[in-house]
Amino acid sequence: MDFFRTRRWDIVGKRWLWFGLSALVMLTGAAFWTVRGLNFGIDFTGGGILRYEFAGQVARSSAEEVQVLARVRELLAKEKLTAAKVLLSEGTQLLLRTPQTASDQEAAAQAERLRADLAKAFPEAAPVTLIGRERVGPVIGRELSNAALEALILGMVLILIYVTIRYEFRFAVAAIVALFHDAFVLTSAMAITHMELDVTFVPALLTVIGYSINDTIIIFDRVRENMRIHKRAPFKEITNVSLLQTMRRSINTTVSTLFPLVALFLMGGPTVHAFSFAMIVGIVTGCYSSIFTASPLVVLWREISERRAGTPTAASRAADELAREAREGGKAPEADVEQPVAATAGAGPEGTSGRLEAAAEAAEQEAREKRRARRKARKTKRSGKSSKRKKRF
Repeated sequence: MDFFRTRRWDIVGKRWLWFGLSALVMLTGAAFWTVRGLNFGIDFTGGGILRYEFAGQVARSSAEEVQVLARVRELLAKEKLTAAKVLLSEGTQLLLRTPQTASDQEAAAQAERLRADLAKAFPEAAPVTLIGRERVGPVIGRELSNAALEALILGMVLILIYVTIRYEFRFAVAAIVALFHDAFVLTSAMAITHMELDVTFVPALLTVIGYSINDTIIIFDRVRENMRIHKRAPFKEITNVSLLQTMRRSINTTVSTLFPLVALFLMGGPTVHAFSFAMIVGIVTGCYSSIFTASPLVVLWREISERRAGTPTAASRAADELAREAREGGKAPEADVEQPVAATAGAGPEGTSGRLEAAAEAAEQEAREKRRARRKARKTKRSGKSSKRKKRF
């Protein structure tokens, strides 16, 4: 049995709680972003490339290469160069990509200190020779950043058009808002933890956006399906039930995706540390926004639109439909027999389908009560007028 389908959780009704949690995280991230800024890595800021060659071979196997790289990173940590990139080639050549220095003289002194440290750390492969030193610009330059931003905006526009055609415009806007929410929360998490942003942050962000919109579309599809099946049920109840029906799928997909990401974060090493962290935060955020942001936004927008336009509520729409059916069937609406709500729930009082039927029945009962109240008010008004006429005579 699906655990979530049998729950009576009012997810949509507590939407302001979910919106508040998202706002709290984003405001906290914005504060850290403003005070400390983002920790941009060498790929964004540029730096220097140092090439060293050992007289002997320092690594003859993959296991030895891992040990050598670990010892090199320890030396870099002593020089406060933890952000440097390390690459070992053919067991004899070492390439370091270091952060940008203030001057060329400082860069030369830094390169000489590293050469001396490498010679002490690997005496069996000494001497160590500096065969190249150069200053380079950022891997992610201004042109590439602009191209990525343009591609992201184009993708958002295409998503907006597609979701509008397939569903409604308000569905499309809610999906785009959820994507911006995911991107901002992910960036806020990087700002709060002061994690380094390198070239892997861009593909991680794009992957999270694709994951999030896929989960959102699945929930919207279930909402549309339930709207066709349960036409009399209130839209808020339809959305809430649809979220419960798809929640198991969303959580199972998220948890199964997190298993390899957590393993990569814990055992993948410094090279993929920032990427795996961004993916973990993004996947969790994408699941959260699909359930607690996108769909409640659609419900809120629809309620505001109906309130401003004076659109009939679900109860009045049900009353009109009952009256039309009564006229076509040649009987009065009052002849309808009011049955308990639980009796109308085909899937039981705890089934999601039964809850939609119960909501529709409750709306119909409310409509019948309003009709009775209006008839009683009209009768009272007519009796009052007739009594006034009798007093005149």
